[in-house]
Amino acid sequence: DEDRMRPVAYRDCAVLMARLSSVAADFADAFDAAGVPAEVQRSAGYMSSLEVQTMLGILRAIELPRRNRDLAILLRAPFFSVSARQLQAMHDAGKGCLFDGLNALAPQDPALRAARDALLSWREASFRMPLAEFVPWLLGRTHYRAFVAARPRSARRLLDLDAFEARAVRFGEEGSGGLSLFLQEFE
Repeated sequence: DEDRMRPVAYRDCAVLMARLSSVAADFADAFDAAGVPAEVQRSAGYMSSLEVQTMLGILRAIELPRRNRDLAILLRAPFFSVSARQLQAMHDAGKGCLFDGLNALAPQDPALRAARDALLSWREASFRMPLAEFVPWLLGRTHYRAFVAARPRSARRLLDLDAFEARAVRFGEEGSGGLSLFLQEFE
């Protein structure tokens, strides 16, 4: 019967966003968890992925630990998982500077001490190692790749992370500079 409407199907639905961001991946994960087929059309490429943006924040925090935003990204990464409450305590203890607060609270908090010590160790390694070695070393040291592999849609996420790592290695091997110059490419 031509006048009858067919039932709504998944293919009839779309979620439109004004700007493609890491939120799109969160939506896709939520749909996946609910058993709803979903596809994210990304025009910005691998550099816009949550995993690559997290790695950029981590590398920026290693380069300049006094930048609050990047240090928060590093401390909230899965290998530290510092809570929002701990971040607030660091902010307060450091009078607005997370790094000062981290240094102030680390002696009493074993998790914060471990995070601070790792950050300082990685910072020292970034000075000693060529970029082409440092980024793969850091990925191995943090086990970040294993965390990414355990997430939904891990194949795409790992490809993004691999592309970022390859870009860092290529940049370092071409003699284009170290961590600071590499990060300047993304400013």
